[in-house]
Parts: sequence; structure tokens; C-alpha cells
Amino acid sequence: MKLLPSLDCRLQTERTAGEIGVILKSVTISGNRSFTASRQGEFTGNIDDTEFRLVSNSRNRNSFLPVIKGKLLTNGNKTEICIRMRMHPLVSAFMVVWMWGVLFFFLAGVLQIFAEGFCSALPVLGSTAFMMTFAQILMRVCFYLPAKKSMQRIKELLETADR
Repeated sequence: MKLLPSLDCRLQTERTAGEIGVILKSVTISGNRSFTASRQGEFTGNIDDTEFRLVSNSRNRNSFLPVIKGKLLTNGNKTEICIRMRMHPLVSAFMVVWMWGVLFFFLAGVLQIFAEGFCSALPVLGSTAFMMTFAQILMRVCFYLPAKKSMQRIKELLETADR
């Protein structure tokens, strides 16, 4: 199991890189995502000739929304789109520090078993196990649901086939 959620995908389409850029720009608000930004476009981000960086334009405040990075590779009359979805780097860093802290206290609870017995260590072990489980469930649900929705929408827009 990966520590942090991510999603990678390769799509193939008959469209040119220019056509893909025009389609994505039609549903994207240019610029960085902010909580005060306009909610009119489906995505917020930047689109170049050979790559794009998008975030779903959600009306809900979700720190775990995937950052969608794509590269357009032209192979003859087809274009391959390599998509990587990751959490925002600051959110990822925070979650790693959080989980390391929880792991530290879990290991302290394990050492407490040897020093004072299982019953005295149970509150520490139980609370840290709960916090780690809750963090993993929260990250995965809040990342994968919007990620799959965004991926489906990108496929619909570009009329692509999975590869």
C-alpha cells in the first residue's frame, strides 16, 4: 500500500495536441486555484502546447483535491496523454509529517508494553492506530473520488481510449 494516494493514466486520442489544448482551455479558468476564485470553469490551471496542470474547480474546500499534470506526446496521427494525479505538495508534506508523528507515538506505545504492560499501553496504541487509520481513509476518499470524477470528465471531453 502506498503511503500517499496517487493516480497515473495514459490515454490515446486521434486529436492533435492543439485541439486538446483548445478543448481543455474551454473548460478551464486560467491561473492558480484559490478559495475566492470564480466557480464558472470545471478546472483551474495552466495549459501549454505540450503539457497542462489542472485542479478540479470544486465549490467545496477539499485540501486533498488532486493536482492533474499531463503531457501530450504526438505519435504520428495520434496523441498520447500521460496523466499524473497527486496531492498538492504542501498537503503531502503535512500528511507525511503527521503520519511520522503518529508512528513515533505508536512505537512509544510498543515500548511502553515492555516497560509497564499491555494494559497501560493500550490507550496510546489505540489512539495512534485510530489516528493513522482515520488519516488514511480521509486522504483516500477525499482524493480518489474527485480524481476518478476528473479523469472521467477528461476522457469525455477528449473522447479518448485507455491505453
